[in-house]
Amino acid sequence: MSRQILTSIIYLLIFDYSISVEFNAKTYPNPKTFRGAKECNMRSISNLCDPDQVFDESTRYRLNSELQQMTRRTEKVQGGFCDRKGFEPLLLIAHEGDQELADELNQQWNLDGQCKKSVIFFLSALDHQFYYSSEPETGFGKEKTLFSLGPKCIKNQ
Repeated sequence: MSRQILTSIIYLLIFDYSISVEFNAKTYPNPKTFRGAKECNMRSISNLCDPDQVFDESTRYRLNSELQQMTRRTEKVQGGFCDRKGFEPLLLIAHEGDQELADELNQQWNLDGQCKKSVIFFLSALDHQFYYSSEPETGFGKEKTLFSLGPKCIKNQ
């Protein structure tokens, strides 16, 4: 089911290229903080960060809603707190990024220190690459999968 949601997110992508800043793990804004949310072009704390404004506002909020639903859809009804908790996805978007940046952000932010159920999806818009970095309890494999988003999947405006 998670793979279907990810596929849906990928197909929703429409790019609008503008001048961008090169980010690293220390400079990329965290959408889970008030200051970071503003830098991510969101009005409040969210599961999405788009500091380069690759997407328009309505697309950012639609994707954020899907990410929040993903958390609810992966919740379970039995077990302890961490067993019941769904995984927490973040979608980070920039003109340029790579697997190393996704891994560094996941480690630096330690989004779910208690249950270890967060996953960072990173979309590098200019080269059409999609990376992820997950914590151990998300259900994603330890191997890092790179999705290459070809021109048939992504439309340039």
